[in-house]
Amino acid sequence: MKVISNSSPLIALSRIDKLYIIRNLFDSIIIPWAVYMEVIENGKEKEGIEHLIEAVDNWIFIKEVRNKDEVKSLMEVVDYGEAEVLILAKELKADLVLLDNKEPRLLAKEFDLNVIGTVGLIYWLIKIT
Repeated sequence: MKVISNSSPLIALSRIDKLYIIRNLFDSIIIPWAVYMEVIENGKEKEGIEHLIEAVDNWIFIKEVRNKDEVKSLMEVVDYGEAEVLILAKELKADLVLLDNKEPRLLAKEFDLNVIGTVGLIYWLIKIT
């Protein structure tokens, strides 16, 4: 299963020491560079970041977005990380996109992408265990 994640599910779950939820549900996930920069590079001093740093290149993989122009056009509506997540998900024909904010979730639906947020991930794990 190809899963693309935005920063908010990663940050939220790592802060409460529950990043394993994503790991238990998926073999791996993909993040664009903008999400990597936001979460890892700019978040080095944040609580729980060590779990994310350990996960990169282990089961979180970074992928470059090809269509930068499409990313720029989406940035009129959503932030840089969300725009890269949406375009990367389209480019890779992702099976699932992890997003929490309303605007990018609506855009994902317009792009025919399947979306779930942090609360949905927790519920999903509880449901299958």
